[in-house]
Amino acid sequence: MAKVTISNDIVATAKKELFERIKSNINLDRVREICADLYGVKDIHSLDFKNGDIVVHDGQIAYKIEFDVRFAVPLLIDEEGNLLGAHEPEPEAAATPEDRVEDISQQTSDAAQGF
Repeated sequence: MAKVTISNDIVATAKKELFERIKSNINLDRVREICADLYGVKDIHSLDFKNGDIVVHDGQIAYKIEFDVRFAVPLLIDEEGNLLGAHEPEPEAAATPEDRVEDISQQTSDAAQGF
């Protein structure tokens, strides 16, 4: 039986290209929904692709995608160092003028529904 040798660099490069394509097609809003549903994390500051791997799951090939998820954890601590509880973070201001207009429009719509 003849052996075929492949450079590790070729395999690593192909794997990297595969995961670049996969991550570029992942709906990050859906990942945020998953974080909220599974872990209760709703206010995500950043979501970054960390790593990818090819695995076997339930007898089939699957792609394991890992993300670094960053979020604030505001805690209330008294002067003696005792945990008083968690503090809900304030919603961030809209980033662009268009977003601010959309926020104002939504608030106006919400207020109008209350009448």
